[in-house]
Amino acid sequence: MNRAALFNRYPEWIIGQDGASRFITHCRYPRLIAKIHRQTDGECPGGHYRHSENGITLYDFIFFDGKPADEARFAAILTETCRRAVKKICETK
Repeated sequence: MNRAALFNRYPEWIIGQDGASRFITHCRYPRLIAKIHRQTDGECPGGHYRHSENGITLYDFIFFDGKPADEARFAAILTETCRRAVKKICETK
Protein backbone atom coordinates (compact mmCIF):
# COMPACT_ATOMS: atom_id res chain seq x y z
CA MET A 1 0.00 0.00 0.00
CA ASN A 2 1.47 3.37 -0.96
CA ARG A 3 1.62 6.34 1.40
CA ALA A 4 -1.31 8.20 -0.21
CA ALA A 5 -3.57 5.15 0.10
CA LEU A 6 -2.56 4.75 3.73
CA PHE A 7 -3.39 8.37 4.60
CA ASN A 8 -6.65 8.27 2.59
CA ARG A 9 -8.02 5.75 5.10
CA TYR A 10 -8.27 8.60 7.61
CA PRO A 11 -10.32 11.83 7.66
CA GLU A 12 -8.78 14.78 5.85
CA TRP A 13 -8.35 16.70 9.13
CA ILE A 14 -7.47 15.37 12.59
CA ILE A 15 -7.35 17.90 15.43
CA GLY A 16 -5.95 16.81 18.76
CA GLN A 17 -4.56 17.97 22.06
CA ASP A 18 -1.83 16.68 24.35
CA GLY A 19 -1.83 18.61 27.60
CA ALA A 20 -1.68 22.29 26.69
CA SER A 21 -0.42 21.62 23.14
CA ARG A 22 -2.88 21.51 20.25
CA PHE A 23 -2.18 19.99 16.85
CA ILE A 24 -3.79 19.64 13.43
CA THR A 25 -2.98 16.85 10.98
CA HIS A 26 -3.80 17.12 7.28
CA CYS A 27 -4.05 13.62 5.76
CA ARG A 28 -4.18 14.69 2.10
CA TYR A 29 -1.48 16.33 0.00
CA PRO A 30 0.39 18.20 1.37
CA ARG A 31 0.36 15.80 4.34
CA LEU A 32 1.47 17.61 7.48
CA ILE A 33 1.21 18.08 11.22
CA ALA A 34 1.31 21.58 12.70
CA LYS A 35 0.98 23.03 16.16
CA ILE A 36 -1.97 25.37 16.77
CA HIS A 37 -1.61 28.63 18.67
CA ARG A 38 -4.53 30.92 19.45
CA GLN A 39 -3.88 34.61 19.95
CA THR A 40 -5.64 34.41 23.32
CA ASP A 41 -2.91 31.98 24.53
CA GLY A 42 -0.30 34.78 24.61
CA GLU A 43 2.85 35.07 22.50
CA CYS A 44 3.35 32.37 19.87
CA PRO A 45 6.46 30.22 20.28
CA GLY A 46 9.00 30.07 17.46
CA GLY A 47 8.88 27.86 14.44
CA HIS A 48 10.28 27.88 10.94
CA TYR A 49 7.18 28.26 8.76
CA ARG A 50 4.18 30.08 10.21
CA HIS A 51 0.73 30.84 8.89
CA SER A 52 -1.40 33.32 10.83
CA GLU A 53 -5.03 34.13 10.19
CA ASN A 54 -8.09 35.03 12.32
CA GLY A 55 -6.09 34.98 15.57
CA ILE A 56 -4.79 31.46 14.92
CA THR A 57 -1.20 30.61 14.04
CA LEU A 58 -0.09 27.29 12.62
CA TYR A 59 3.61 26.65 13.21
CA ASP A 60 6.31 24.03 13.78
CA PHE A 61 5.26 22.02 10.71
CA ILE A 62 6.26 18.43 9.99
CA PHE A 63 5.76 17.37 6.37
CA PHE A 64 5.26 13.73 5.35
CA ASP A 65 5.88 14.20 1.62
CA GLY A 66 9.24 14.66 -0.07
CA LYS A 67 10.49 17.97 -1.41
CA PRO A 68 8.23 19.05 -4.29
CA ALA A 69 9.59 19.55 -7.80
CA ASP A 70 7.64 22.80 -8.23
CA GLU A 71 8.19 24.76 -5.01
CA ALA A 72 6.06 27.74 -6.11
CA ARG A 73 3.06 25.48 -6.73
CA PHE A 74 3.67 23.73 -3.40
CA ALA A 75 3.77 27.11 -1.59
CA ALA A 76 0.40 28.05 -3.12
CA ILE A 77 -1.12 24.69 -2.16
CA LEU A 78 0.32 24.95 1.36
CA THR A 79 -1.11 28.44 1.83
CA GLU A 80 -4.57 27.28 0.73
CA THR A 81 -4.31 24.20 2.97
CA CYS A 82 -3.43 26.44 5.94
CA ARG A 83 -6.42 28.69 5.22
CA ARG A 84 -8.69 25.65 5.18
CA ALA A 85 -7.06 24.38 8.40
CA VAL A 86 -7.79 27.66 10.19
CA LYS A 87 -11.40 27.50 9.00
CA LYS A 88 -11.68 23.93 10.32
CA ILE A 89 -10.16 24.93 13.67
CA CYS A 90 -12.63 27.83 13.97
CA GLU A 91 -15.52 25.43 13.30
CA THR A 92 -14.43 23.15 16.18
CA LYS A 93 -14.16 25.81 18.93
